[in-house]
Amino acid sequence: MKRTITPYEGKEPYIFASYSEKDKEHVLPLLEALAGKGYRIWWDEGIAAGEAWTDVIASRLLQCAAFLVFHSAASAESGYCISEIRMALHEEKPILSVYLEQDVPLLSGLAMYLSMYQGLSLRPDKTPEDFAREVERASVLAACREDPWVRRGSMQWRLDGSGLLTIGTNENSPLKAAHMPDYEQNWDSDGKVCGSTAPWMEDADRITSVRVKPDIQGIGAYAFFDCVNLISAAIPDSVASIGTCAFGGCASLRHITIPEGAAVSKDAFDAGTTVLRSSAGQNG
Repeated sequence: MKRTITPYEGKEPYIFASYSEKDKEHVLPLLEALAGKGYRIWWDEGIAAGEAWTDVIASRLLQCAAFLVFHSAASAESGYCISEIRMALHEEKPILSVYLEQDVPLLSGLAMYLSMYQGLSLRPDKTPEDFAREVERASVLAACREDPWVRRGSMQWRLDGSGLLTIGTNENSPLKAAHMPDYEQNWDSDGKVCGSTAPWMEDADRITSVRVKPDIQGIGAYAFFDCVNLISAAIPDSVASIGTCAFGGCASLRHITIPEGAAVSKDAFDAGTTVLRSSAGQNG
């Protein structure tokens, strides 16, 4: 299997990944998906030839900022995996357990201690990308993540574990301020409308609040269309226009305050949303 990542070797906070060698082909695609989200991860492929294996493992575990352990029947029988878990517990490392199988036969003592930490189960139908999105919701690994901003064209955005989506102008763009592009409706295989083509809508079900930064001059058409879990949005004074159906279908958005002079296109908001005007706006 071709690898696109290598174990992290820098000085920033990183994750120590513990797994059985027998699960390697299953685990490494998951680590690749996490690395693609900006997480710094070390695992045992980062041991150079000639180094004392156990000494390196212990050193890297002691220095890690978080411990990510993949549980399976194989890892439950691995003396190395058990030792790593015990060391992580002894050092009081933040721990996230990932169960690759159902009913993993953990030692009763370890199971008791690990039950006090966050954990998630990896169902067979979940892709590595699904797994990475679930890990994003688990704040225990947040300190080991690179700059979480996603940058595309004139826009940049990030979605944190609480469901807050923050959107601004791409800091790598020569533009100091930008108008959000207009997007379109998305359609599923049955020909039904399902959200929009806005790139952050891949995680629409996670978005509960939106913060538009003051360097955004306009909100594009269908920008947040069908964000059914969106309950609040902060719109700064800089926004001069709000496009067609920008907040259409946002049934949980009961009220929103927009700048007094902002031009609002047809059906920009759901029928159940109360729109208030304020000269002060909601500066982000």
